Amino acid sequence: MDIIPTFGDELVATIRPSYELLSSILNRPENARAIRATKRETLPYGPHKRHLLDLFTPRDSAVNPSGDGPRPIFIFVYGGGFKAGDRTIPEVEGGLAYANVGSFMADKLGYETIIMDYRTIDHGAKYPSGGDEIDMVFDWLEKRNVGKPRRDVYIMGNSAGAAHVITWLFEPAYDESVKRLTSGQGDLKLKAAASVGGPFRWYYKDMTDTFLQSILVTYYGDEKKVDENAPTEVAHRAIDSSGENVSKTRPPILVAVSEFDPEYMRRSGKEFAEIWEAAGGKVEHWIVKGHNHISPVLCMGTGGEREEAWAHEMMKRLQDLAH
Repeated sequence: MDIIPTFGDELVATIRPSYELLSSILNRPENARAIRATKRETLPYGPHKRHLLDLFTPRDSAVNPSGDGPRPIFIFVYGGGFKAGDRTIPEVEGGLAYANVGSFMADKLGYETIIMDYRTIDHGAKYPSGGDEIDMVFDWLEKRNVGKPRRDVYIMGNSAGAAHVITWLFEPAYDESVKRLTSGQGDLKLKAAASVGGPFRWYYKDMTDTFLQSILVTYYGDEKKVDENAPTEVAHRAIDSSGENVSKTRPPILVAVSEFDPEYMRRSGKEFAEIWEAAGGKVEHWIVKGHNHISPVLCMGTGGEREEAWAHEMMKRLQDLAH
């Protein structure tokens, strides 16, 4: 863990050394064996070839966070800058990421865990398609749980995946689903949502990364829409347009930003938390010490107490927010 801060907080500069370091740890024989030992099924949740999810089932001896009740569900929406990302990414050898997340959450923390693929811009993604696909996964889950005891669900989005989660929580198209799930009126109860390293604003005109600018324009539609549909602005519109107290129809939100995330992510995450709290939302802003933009999710499954501590703390904070 001590080496991660030395990589700095510039996103591009942190990517390669972070992947190399954490890939080597995940590929230690004891870690690779544990990750591959977790029961894993790949299932379709929709019609597109990208509409697949990996379902990780906890071993029988795993702790049950719900006690004697049905195991809770954890949904992970990975990042990738709207262009990359997959349930299994090539940057980590041996196909261990993001199976590391599924294995850690299932066997160590006891959650039935879903890692969902979604369309990127190379597969025709256009705003708000990320929200569409999260909604589809919840629909798949509801159908799967019909007639069974109600189950608690937590959702976490990382980086671009966090943008998709906030889109789903606040775009009007998903109001019915989000309200139903938050209220627990159906077969699922959405307990809380987490953004880890989420970009709440893009500051498009201030960007020096022209490649990212082109990706954002492709996804959002044009330069104006990039900033108009940034997560904080989507939430702003929901707050301003709602005839009811929108905060009562949304789950608690944990805004987790790494100490060495890019500065604009740290700044915009804090701003979002302040705006949502002022609107009456239940929210917590948390600086994850010692981590950068890449390291949190890749530390899950490394077996190190310090490396995995943040994930234990995240779930504790989510559970505390939910009660």
